[in-house]
Order: sequence, then structure tokens, then C-alpha cells
Amino acid sequence: SPSTCATASARASRPCSRAAEPPESVRFLLWTSVLERMSGPLCDALLDRTGSAVRLADLERRGLFVVPLDRDGEWYRYHQLFRELLLAELDRREPGLAQQLHDRAAAWCEANDLPETAIDHAQAAGDPDRVARLVRELAQPAYAAGRFSTVRRWLAWFEDQGLVQRYPPVAVQGAWLHALVGQPADAERWADAAERSSFTGTLPDGSTTESWVALLRALLCRDGVERVRVDAQTAVAGLDPGSPWRTTAILLEGIGYLLDGQADRADTILAHAAEVAAEARAMPAASAALAERSIVAMDRDEWDQADTLAEQALGIMRAGRLDNYVM
Repeated sequence: SPSTCATASARASRPCSRAAEPPESVRFLLWTSVLERMSGPLCDALLDRTGSAVRLADLERRGLFVVPLDRDGEWYRYHQLFRELLLAELDRREPGLAQQLHDRAAAWCEANDLPETAIDHAQAAGDPDRVARLVRELAQPAYAAGRFSTVRRWLAWFEDQGLVQRYPPVAVQGAWLHALVGQPADAERWADAAERSSFTGTLPDGSTTESWVALLRALLCRDGVERVRVDAQTAVAGLDPGSPWRTTAILLEGIGYLLDGQADRADTILAHAAEVAAEARAMPAASAALAERSIVAMDRDEWDQADTLAEQALGIMRAGRLDNYVM
């Protein structure tokens, strides 16, 4: 209500007043306002000091709009209105400092197994290299778990910043994701950005950029099934053996032969894809390869084999809880 907001505003202004709090407390409040969730170690990293956990507990005890998020008193947050007032005051007193603080927060979160929070802070810090590295690692498992909206938000940031072409691995992931969820115009736009990129060389996972782009071309099937096979073979050759995309490349090569009517050749490759996927614990690819093999068996009127393969594919899907997997 208006009266509640007025009261909160009046109370929130006091921590930023020299008469109400010592300068060190004011600095703590202002600098940590860039954090949606606070812990003692994170605040220590932000302020380059120690003792933040004690200060957070004291602020909560004194009722200064600090809310505990767990029973152990490890994580806290500010009341939203109070935080907004602190952020405005920080910007007024020390313009540009918030970006530096977000950079420190991103580094700490990445080093302490909070990569998604690190993405948010890296975006606020204007650090696209860190964002690209983290998104490249997190996008596939996130959308594999059915979190398409989260991944789309990460990808939208690159498009909003005009950075899609600068990071071809991210462009490939964006095109791949939009293709799988049935958004061809978006998929084509991101694929074009990936192919226009001048970036070459080896990616952090040991794969070549060309192999990622070739895999994307195989998925989109722009130039017919024969080209799908060629692109898939190029991808297999350039992808690191440990790359999570390698099993998908083998799978697409097999599908290319199947679409071209070469069922025997397709079945051999699909069987290999299923084996490689199982060894790599790439359950979605393993399930898809077995399902494609079931189609081959149906075409041969081998209905017992088709039923067995289909049940194996469904069994992997159930065991891996892949019901929400975007593919």
C-alpha cells in the first residue's frame, strides 16, 4: 500500500545516512545491493574483507530489511524495495561501480559452483566472454532438463547485445535449440550467424568450430539428405571424442542414410550410435538411435525386433526421465 511503501522508504533511507550508520556499514549496504542473494563468503569477495556473515546476521537481527533464506543463516536477501533504494543510492554516489561489483560476483559464483548466478552477474558486468563460456557449458543440460525458457533468456542476451556472430558455439546452440522446438525462422537466423563468423580454431572441448557448424548443417538439412551425411561425417571427424555432440553427429549420419533409402547402411551406423551413446551416457541420443533402428526393422517386417528396439528406447527414456527433453 502507499502508506507501507512510504514507511519502508523512510526506514530504508536511514541506513544510507551518516547519522544512522557508520561509513563502513553504509558501504556494506550499498555494495552488496547488487546481489539478489547474499552469503558471507560472497559479500567478503565483493568487499575484499572478512566478517560479512556476522554483519548479515546483525542486519537481520536489527530488522534492516534483510531476510534469511535458509535455517542455517548462510544465505540472505534484501527486501526488494529496500534493495532498489540502495541500488539507486549506489549509482548516485559511485557511478559505474555496480558493474565492477557484478564482475567480482560473477568470478566468485563461477568458482563456487553457482554458474547460473555467475551468468546473471557476468551479463550485468558486460563480460560477454564469461557469459559465452558458461552458456556453452550449461545450455545443453539445461534444455535437456526441459528448461527451454531459461536457455532462451540466456541466448536472447547475445542477440540483444549484437554478439551472436562473435560467438559461433553459442550461435550453433541457439540455432539447434530453435530448430528442435519448431522455430525455423529463428533457427535459420542463428545458423546464418554461426556460418558468417570468422572465428576458427579449436574450441575448449577440443573440437573444431567447423565441426560444430557442420553438425548444425546436418540437423537443418538445407541441401538434401546426401549433404546431411557429408556434414555429419565432417562433424564426426572434427568433434573431440569426449564431446557431447559426437553421438548426435553419428546419429544424424545414420538418419541421413535411412532417409535416402539405404536401410542396411543406416542400421549399422545407428547401432554404432546407440553403443557410443550408451558408453558416453548420452541417453537421449541412445534412445533416438534405438527408435530409428526400430523403424528399419519395421520396414523389413521384422516386427519382434522392432518391438524389442522400441521397448529399449522407451526404457532408456523412462530410466533417464527424459519426458521433458526438448528433442
